[in-house]
Amino acid sequence: MNKFEIKFFTLVGLFLALLLMGCDRMFKDSITFRGQVYVTASTTTAVACSGAVVQVVGYDVNAITAGNGAYSLNIETSRSFVLPKTDNYTIQAFDPASSENASATVSAKPGDDIKVAPLVLID
Repeated sequence: MNKFEIKFFTLVGLFLALLLMGCDRMFKDSITFRGQVYVTASTTTAVACSGAVVQVVGYDVNAITAGNGAYSLNIETSRSFVLPKTDNYTIQAFDPASSENASATVSAKPGDDIKVAPLVLID
């Protein structure tokens, strides 16, 4: 191989590596957060909170808890082809009937299905 071919293939390799690293916006994916919301009036007993609103801070999606306080929330995000990127997400729950709210921060990367620790609203 002559010097031109070596330089050419090196530049092509670098270009492809940069292209793949920058393509994370092209690979759409999602993250699912699952958990339960409880409400308590004391420190000893908590009951499932039906009808609470759960959201991921910074995203325009929310979920309403079922009768057992369970929710499933899905957000759209990007997947990096080269390096999966883990980010922190804040999950927030609030009861529309009161001004109480609770939140938790979790780490996730595209494609994850995350079990969030129970969120407890203190009434």
